[in-house]
Amino acid sequence: MLLIVLLFLLTYILFQIRFSILTELHFISNSMHDICLNLLPQNPKTQATLQALICGHNFETFETAHLYTSSGLIHLFVVSGSHLILIYKTLNYFFEKLNVKKSKKYIYLILIIYAAVCLFNPPITRSLIGLFVFSFLKTKIKYWSTDYTLLLIGIICLILSPAWISSISLQMSWLAALSIEVCRRYLSSKNDLFQQIPFYLFYCITFSALGFPQFAVVVIAFFLTPVLEYILLPFAFLVLAFPFMDPAFEIMMTSLNFLLSHFELSVSLTTTPFENSISLNWILIFLIHFILHFKNYKT
Repeated sequence: MLLIVLLFLLTYILFQIRFSILTELHFISNSMHDICLNLLPQNPKTQATLQALICGHNFETFETAHLYTSSGLIHLFVVSGSHLILIYKTLNYFFEKLNVKKSKKYIYLILIIYAAVCLFNPPITRSLIGLFVFSFLKTKIKYWSTDYTLLLIGIICLILSPAWISSISLQMSWLAALSIEVCRRYLSSKNDLFQQIPFYLFYCITFSALGFPQFAVVVIAFFLTPVLEYILLPFAFLVLAFPFMDPAFEIMMTSLNFLLSHFELSVSLTTTPFENSISLNWILIFLIHFILHFKNYKT
């Protein structure tokens, strides 16, 4: 607990002096991001999606972002922790097959470079730190509860960039990790569809600022996410390596967009101040940590 208090104190000091390690790396990551964008095929029908999937570039048109947000699939098109973990598992599999020595160091180096390409956005940075922390604990044979480790990872993110205290994307990534832990701890005996509900509930405060998607997105995300997660990102990287595959990717995205548009899903508008949602989200995050910690203690 002393470690957490000291890290909170360090976060406060860095916030007061407006110092961010990631800001100092901004020029390098921007250059790498631009190189990534220039390497992609310049096809208007796939360019925005490839930029989002590979380079972590934000969608520049409201229509495209709204289509994926209203269907609950926006997380598949925004480079986040799940993408980083998928890349980690893929690299680890091939390095083990090739019997590469010190493969972990090479994998982590690649992941750091990729995080820089994606401008060290909060979700991917949180996931990157998470991989380092969990790997360290495994190596040192130390046991920290998962909820404590998630709290530590989140605070380290704030140390790297204190301005993320107002980042909704960091909060959503943090809440997603807590949702997984709650499901693992209390809902593991329930069916997979039921386990999607905590994600929706934990995001209610966020939805109050960004807009509430229809509850049907829980079902849509449940069926489409596992399929698309292992198709979209790998296929996008194949297009990067072999540009002649871009027409096939175009057909895939056109079909997906056609399907999603016919669901006729919408996001209800809201007038809740954005700043209020940020504050309430922090209260929710630390409340969940508090409950998990003392539930652990009693157990």
